[in-house]
Amino acid sequence: PLLMKDRLIGVVYLDNRLVRGAFTPDDVEVLVSIANHIALGLETARAAALEVQVAASVRERSNLLEHATRSVGIGIALLRDDGALVEESPTLLQMTAAWPTLAAWWAQARAQGPPPAASPCPRCGHPQHLGRVTVDLSDPAGARQIFELTYTGHSHALAREGGDHVLLVSDVSERALADERLRQQSLDLINARDQAMAASRSKSAFLANMSHELRTPLNAIIGYSEILLEDSSQRAGAGDLKKIRTAGNHLLGIISSILDLTKIEAGRMELWPERFSVRALVQGVTAALETLAEKRGDRIELRIPREVGFMYTDMLKLRQVLFNLIGNAIKFTEQGTIRVGVRRWTADERELVEITVTDSGIGIAADALPRLFAEFTQADPSTTRRYGGAGLGLSIAKEIVQAHGGTTAEPVHARKQDTRQVNGAGKRMPR
Repeated sequence: PLLMKDRLIGVVYLDNRLVRGAFTPDDVEVLVSIANHIALGLETARAAALEVQVAASVRERSNLLEHATRSVGIGIALLRDDGALVEESPTLLQMTAAWPTLAAWWAQARAQGPPPAASPCPRCGHPQHLGRVTVDLSDPAGARQIFELTYTGHSHALAREGGDHVLLVSDVSERALADERLRQQSLDLINARDQAMAASRSKSAFLANMSHELRTPLNAIIGYSEILLEDSSQRAGAGDLKKIRTAGNHLLGIISSILDLTKIEAGRMELWPERFSVRALVQGVTAALETLAEKRGDRIELRIPREVGFMYTDMLKLRQVLFNLIGNAIKFTEQGTIRVGVRRWTADERELVEITVTDSGIGIAADALPRLFAEFTQADPSTTRRYGGAGLGLSIAKEIVQAHGGTTAEPVHARKQDTRQVNGAGKRMPR
């Protein structure tokens, strides 16, 4: 019998039928010795073949793993418990090619980013490291290279007996540097925005402080032109004086609008609420604009119910809003009608007053509505050449109404009709 550790693996058979007792006990002992050697040789050969198969399987798995990790740019290394490198993949060698040796790279990486705290391995109970560390290194030439080290703990299938630590290495330099540039650009944009806002506030504060310096000379010019015009109304040069007065009034209006806007931007617009009659306010504004409307051939109609009552708010600011809205309607209407309506109602326990200005003028195109209340903007650029204006009236009106807690609504568009609506919050007073 061919025996290997008491296990039968075969039989050696010899037969001599010519001579009885041809095999002596010594012959049998020799044959048994030969059988044992044959059994040992067969087992050795089989073990060698199995080892070749196992080695081939390991190489195949290793090549497959290296191909997969190389395609995604991940290097692999095995570490001992003391942190020393045992094995590494070709991809890791390529990543760290800027260092003279892999050991030199690993020493620098470990010094900057120690591994995470150890915890027991569920399989073998030995300490293992789990977690991720980012290290920002400089190669011998001084170039930055940023690596992400992922400690995955023991891998008993890949490592030797006892389970070495498996380390995954990714070169994240491009992504990390791009993130740094993006963060720096964001900081630069924030700083630029803050500087621009500070400059805008400084500009607004400067212009608001220049109110008297700009208005006083213009008022003097207008006043002297009116005095001279009264003294020389029948003499030559009266027409030029009228031009001076008209131009001065026009310039004063533009400067006043700009200064009002800068005061609003600088947060220096103050509200002085008082009790007043809504009917009296609207009638006073329309009466002041009646002459201008007649020059344009327009007619102003009022629709004010008796129960509209009183308001408690800043009357002068509300008057300015109405002058802007009604004056704007007159400017863009010829031989037409401007209707001013007022109504009061309660919403969410608040007393609200709605003032609506409707005109039969040139109207506003639908695509111009979004920029209607923008500063220094006309709905149609061609209207600036024909009708003039700085494009500030409606934007100032909107800011004033919002400061009172109210809202301004875009017009209801019809090519020959333009409706602007103001909702103002005010405390109703007894009549």
